[in-house]
Amino acid sequence: GIDVLANIAGIPGKMTPLHETTEETFEDLIAINLRGVFLTMKMSLPHMIARGGGSIVNVASTAALIGTPGLVAYAESKAGVA
Repeated sequence: GIDVLANIAGIPGKMTPLHETTEETFEDLIAINLRGVFLTMKMSLPHMIARGGGSIVNVASTAALIGTPGLVAYAESKAGVA
């Protein structure tokens, strides 16, 4: 079973000004940094419930709160986690 899930992985992607960030880059970051968190929680919860409980820790980034030039897509994906 699963007692603890820690979502701490992610990728920063390529540093690019917002107006030069492609939709493909944005979608890749959302898929890894945000959807990955959702899916690991979704898949882990039935195991935790079967064991009577557990803990989930989702780690985002200060980039979700403080803007960094060139990392807009990354910041948005981590804000979704926060």
